[in-house]
Amino acid sequence: MHLYVMARGIKPRLDAWENDLLARYYPHKTKQLGDKGVLQMGVRPIRLYELAFPEPALDEIMRIVQPEPIWNSKYQKYLWMLNKMLKLDKMPALPEATNTTTNFFHRDFVNVTGIGCKKDKYTDGIEMI
Repeated sequence: MHLYVMARGIKPRLDAWENDLLARYYPHKTKQLGDKGVLQMGVRPIRLYELAFPEPALDEIMRIVQPEPIWNSKYQKYLWMLNKMLKLDKMPALPEATNTTTNFFHRDFVNVTGIGCKKDKYTDGIEMI
């Protein structure tokens, strides 16, 4: 069974809520253990992030975040709808790799899907981030 919900709140409270869910184990019949098996609740966050930064830092941010295409092509239509709802432009191309930021260690075991981007407005030559 899979239940999809949206949750919002301050990050420490959301983290505590996720940890409380991860602490739950339920009886689950397995081939190896029969009726004595247990299964930890799977909590798989799908989070939407808006990363705000000065436009000249785009290449560096793209190297750090390394957005990829959607993990399953059947979800592409939802990305397209999200892109349209947020009025985003096409995702920028990933810049050529350099030695400075390509191995951002927090990126291991994290799938980052690109949705789109939006340029900031400028007032008197100053970017309104």
